[in-house]
Amino acid sequence: MLGTRQKLTSAFRHQANGVTERLNQTIENYLRAFTSGASDDWDEYLSLAEFAYNSRYQQSISMVPFEADLGYLPSTPATMMTPPRATGAERQRRAQGKTFLEHQADRLATVRCELQLASDRMSAYYDENRPVQSFAVGEEVLLSTENLANYHAGTTKSKLGARWIGPYRVEQRLGHDYYELKLPKGVKFHPVFHTSYLKPYVRDTSREQEPFKVQLPDGTEGELVDDIVGHKHIGVKGYYEVKWAGKHKTPWEPLANLRFVGDLITRFHERANKRMSSLRGRNVTSFCRSSCAH
Repeated sequence: MLGTRQKLTSAFRHQANGVTERLNQTIENYLRAFTSGASDDWDEYLSLAEFAYNSRYQQSISMVPFEADLGYLPSTPATMMTPPRATGAERQRRAQGKTFLEHQADRLATVRCELQLASDRMSAYYDENRPVQSFAVGEEVLLSTENLANYHAGTTKSKLGARWIGPYRVEQRLGHDYYELKLPKGVKFHPVFHTSYLKPYVRDTSREQEPFKVQLPDGTEGELVDDIVGHKHIGVKGYYEVKWAGKHKTPWEPLANLRFVGDLITRFHERANKRMSSLRGRNVTSFCRSSCAH
C-alpha cells in the first residue's frame, strides 16, 4: 500500500551489509551493559534494546525509526507522566485512515530521500578511487575465484589456483553494481555477483580459445556445456551433439562423457517430445480436413 519493497544483497559484500553489522554492534554493547556476569539472561533485555534503538534519532533518515515505521512515537514511562499536548479533535483526525496514510507516505518519502543522500555520500567516498565498470546483458565476463571453493579454481591450494574463471554470460543487471550470470549446471553457488568480482572477457577471434576447465566436486575435470542439440545411435551406443561453451563446433559425444549434464539431456528429450507431439497433432488435423472434404 505504501510502496515498500525488499532489497537483498549478495554474499561477500561487506560494504552493502555495513548497516546491519553496525546495528548488531550497537545491540551487543547495550546487552553487555545490562546482562548478568554469566550472560545467560540477554534474551530478557532484547525487546528493551529494540525499543531503545528504535526510539533513538537516526541521522541517516533525519528522524526516529518509530516515526518512519509507525508514523508516531510510542509512549514511554516518562511520557505517561506528562499530560497529552494534542487536542481531542487533533487525535480524532490522526485516527482517520486516509490522513494517516498520507502522513506516513510523506514520512517514507523523506526517509527514502535521506537514505538516498546518505547512500550517495557513502558511495562517493568508496568509489573515489575505484574504477567504474558496467556490463551489458549478453556480454561475457570472467569471475574472480577469491571467495569460491578451491576446486572451482582447479586446485587444492588457493594461492596456486586460477584467479579468474569463465567466461560466463551476463543474464541481467540487478541494482547499481550487481549482475546475475548464467552458470553451468555443475557449479553450485549463487549466480549474483558484485562488479568488483567481475572483469570483461576479451575473446581472441584469430583462434578458437579453449574454455576454462571446471573442477567438479568429485575431483574430475570437465568443460562447460551450454546445451544438448542432437541425438543419434551408432549400434547400441547413444551419442549426443554437444554445444560446448566458447566453441563454435558441436561434436558428437558418447553418453558416458556426459554424466554431469543429465538435466540438459532430459531437457533435450522433453523438447524433442514436444516437437513430435506438435507434428502428430498437425498431421491428424490435416487428415481430418482432407477426409471431411471428400
